[in-house]
Amino acid sequence: MIQRKRIVKTIGVAILFGIIHFFLFLNLPKDSLKLSTMVLGMSGGTMVPSLSRLLSFSLQLTPAFLFAAMLGTEFYQHFCIADVYVFSRQPRRTVWYAKETLQLFLLTFLYQCIFMAISLICILMWLPVEIDSPGVYLLAQHIGIYTLWLFGLVLLINTLSIILGSDYGYIIAFATQILQIAVLYWPDDKTFNPISPFLPTAHLISFWHTSSIESVSQVLSPKYKIFSFSISFLMLGGTVLIIFLISLYVVKRFDIISPKETGGAT
Repeated sequence: MIQRKRIVKTIGVAILFGIIHFFLFLNLPKDSLKLSTMVLGMSGGTMVPSLSRLLSFSLQLTPAFLFAAMLGTEFYQHFCIADVYVFSRQPRRTVWYAKETLQLFLLTFLYQCIFMAISLICILMWLPVEIDSPGVYLLAQHIGIYTLWLFGLVLLINTLSIILGSDYGYIIAFATQILQIAVLYWPDDKTFNPISPFLPTAHLISFWHTSSIESVSQVLSPKYKIFSFSISFLMLGGTVLIIFLISLYVVKRFDIISPKETGGAT
């Protein structure tokens, strides 16, 4: 069972970050808004691979990065304590780890649901929102894709922290995300970087997807049709699985408390 205080903390942070995201990163029209437009706006908008738009997108991900840092810190500190008090009595580290990562996934999913709900509520306080069917579809896809990405990021932070120490773990994990966004840049605005489909962060941009549903396809990019939503789920799911399997090996083979640690648990 997930501790109640972790659930309450996750909900509180999601509410706070949802409000901050609304005021700092959402550009609202003056009259009304469709749900589909809102969801696209929260995942990069009508993105083109220019430096200015990619910079705006990286800034828009700031709340997610902060949540990953918070959850990653909590997860790593829990591991440091477990190394002393749990693993000395629990030889089946993989079972314990699997249960902890499942809780982590559920907390990440909860965060995304609350975050999107708060953003919608804030918008409704300013102007009417039309709940269109493409918007409902895009909302579900957005929550699923961002949950997988954020969950994988926290796992990556924890795994790198165990191997290299928490300072390097955070730096490397976040640097890889920013580097991926930077690589999305392409000087020709009529096409995109050919390696974009292989970058997990590219799949966070809903506008670049394709859909077999005609009503959904009409609100997506007519020019940058890079991947389908199913491909994105396979890409991010596969990435998470790889990180999880590596982290399983690390948890079984590495001592979590080590001389290299400079700032994990205190």
